Amino acid sequence: MTIDSVIAGFEPSVFGEARERADALPGRPRRPFGQHFLAEWLALLAALTVVGAIIGFALAKTHRAADTTERDRLQIQARVIEENVGQQLDGINRALVSVREDFLGTPVYSVSSLLSLRLKALSDAIPGVRSMVLLDADGTVVATSVDALLGRDFSDRDYFRVPKADRNPATLYVASPYRTSLGNYTIVFARAIIAPNGSYAGTAIAALEPEYFEVLMRSVLYAPDMWVSLAHSNGKVFVTMPRDATQLEVAVAGEGESPAAATVEPPAPPRPAAGEARMTALRNVAPPELHMDRPLAITVSRAVTEVFRAWHQQALEYSIFFAILCAAAAFGLHSAQWRRKAFARLAASAARERRQSAEQLELAL
Repeated sequence: MTIDSVIAGFEPSVFGEARERADALPGRPRRPFGQHFLAEWLALLAALTVVGAIIGFALAKTHRAADTTERDRLQIQARVIEENVGQQLDGINRALVSVREDFLGTPVYSVSSLLSLRLKALSDAIPGVRSMVLLDADGTVVATSVDALLGRDFSDRDYFRVPKADRNPATLYVASPYRTSLGNYTIVFARAIIAPNGSYAGTAIAALEPEYFEVLMRSVLYAPDMWVSLAHSNGKVFVTMPRDATQLEVAVAGEGESPAAATVEPPAPPRPAAGEARMTALRNVAPPELHMDRPLAITVSRAVTEVFRAWHQQALEYSIFFAILCAAAAFGLHSAQWRRKAFARLAASAARERRQSAEQLELAL
């Protein structure tokens, strides 16, 4: 038996088994790393998408809650003003009805003295009333709480011409706001006086002062950016809070005493800064029992940026947290994959060396 035959006999058994064991080493990759790593990145992306969706849903829910809460608060404040102004108007209306009845029942020669005292008492007793006036059928002041107005002719005023033209004793007429000689805006409420024979006998008038409503409006302010206004239904502002003198200033000053001041077009409500969005609640003051020909409009608003300032801060914090989470997760996965690649390269190198040793041993034998 020769050496060649001995080597040939050992080759398929010994060296073949050594080669199979080298191929089956645990460090040798069985599948491409690219596919495995891509699957891990897709899984990480899916997990981060779920986390981001949860954070987005929570922020959206918080935004809706803040929006709903703030709108409800503004509506509540507007309703408070509406109820208080409505009660005030009801008292004024009752006073005008009482004065109308007194005027019809008072002898002509006693109207000026008796009813002027009555109007002074009512004007002092009813909060917010600047003055009360009785006009005859020609628009002349026959009784007033302000002595300087006695005998004045107001036949050209809307608060006289409209009730005279309509002649409805059940209606409370709301004149457009005007500016007084004192520089303040006021608004006049009037009731037509109809004689028992159906003829027009005159008009009972009450003028309000803004100071009373400013106290009421100031009581509902709960944020520095809030703005409240009370205006005629035609958009002319009667009073605002906080008071903005530059917005309520007009070029033409009123003349004469209240309510005989020249009718001046008041400006539009103070407007927000350019580009500023505001959340606004609107209410109309028009109690059904008063039969007002024109309602008053209440506006309560806040700057949207201030309403959602806390939410924006929360959204920023959540966004930073999510960005850090994404960066940390991506860095961790990349590091883990890099280490696995390094270990796989070392294992593959060791396996190659073992195979080379086995081949060299096989060649040597």
